Amino acid sequence: MAHSVHRVKVLTGHAAALLPTACASGDDGDVDLDGLAYGFMASQALFAGLELGVFDQLAQGPQSASDLAKGLGIPGNRIQTLLTALVAAKCLRRDESHLYRNSPNVQKYMVTSSKAYYGDYFKYQVAGLFYARMGQLASVLRGEEVLNYSTWFSDPAVASLYTSAQHNGSLATARSLFKKVSLAGVGRMLDIGGGSGAFSLQAARGNPQLRATVLELPEVCRVGREMMQEAPEDERARVNFKELDATSPTWPVEPESQDLTLMSYLCGSVPEATIAELCENCF
Repeated sequence: MAHSVHRVKVLTGHAAALLPTACASGDDGDVDLDGLAYGFMASQALFAGLELGVFDQLAQGPQSASDLAKGLGIPGNRIQTLLTALVAAKCLRRDESHLYRNSPNVQKYMVTSSKAYYGDYFKYQVAGLFYARMGQLASVLRGEEVLNYSTWFSDPAVASLYTSAQHNGSLATARSLFKKVSLAGVGRMLDIGGGSGAFSLQAARGNPQLRATVLELPEVCRVGREMMQEAPEDERARVNFKELDATSPTWPVEPESQDLTLMSYLCGSVPEATIAELCENCF
C-alpha cells in the first residue's frame, strides 16, 4: 500500500509566519494572545541561562555551541535548543560564524562579575518564588488561598532565599531613589518592612549623619544582619534591625522620633485595610 510522503521545511527566523494568525495582534493594537500565553517560555530561557552559567561563560568572549556544551557540561543538542531560544529572546547574538555572545544588557546586568549584576533577583526571587505563587493567582482571587507573609517568612530557607535575592535589585532601586529624594537634614530614618536593609544602607552611604532602623520579621532580620556584615563598618553600624511584623498596630519607636519613614514594596503585600493603618503609623 502506497503512503503519501509529506516534506516540511522549517526556516529559521520564519517560524512566526507558520503560526495561525487568529490570535495574533494586528494593526488595530489588539492583544497578541499567543505572545501573551507563550511569554513564559522566554522568561524560563533567561532563568535557565542564569542557572546554568551561560552568560558568565560568554562573558569570556564569543563561543560556539560546542564550546558552551563542553564548558557547561550540557549535551550539545540541549544547549543548542537553549541558545536558539535566547537568541530569539534577544538575550544573545549569533554571528555569521555561528559564535554566540551576550547582548549588551545581558553583559551588563546578568553577568555575576559585573558591578550592575542583579541576576540573583531574577534567578531566586522571580523564578524561584514568584512563578510558583503566580500559578495560584486564580485560587487567590477566589479566596481559596491566602498568602500570609508572617507564616511564609517564618521558614528560615524561604526568608534567606527571598531576602538575599531581593538585595541586589533593591540596592539599585535605592540608588535611583536617593538621587531624586534629598536626604539632607535627615538624622533618623524608619525603614518599614525593609527586608535586607538595602534602602537603609544606601541612605547611610548618602548621608554620613543618618541612622536607620529596619522593621522586619525575625527571620528576615537575621538574614539582613548577616548580609550587612559585608558593608563597611561605618555604614553597617548606622543600620539597626528590629524584629516586628510591620502590620502590628504598635511599632518599637518613639512618636515623632523619625525624620523620614520609608515603605518599599510593602503596600502590595498586605490586605487593603492594613494599608491605611500603616500610613497612619508613619505619621
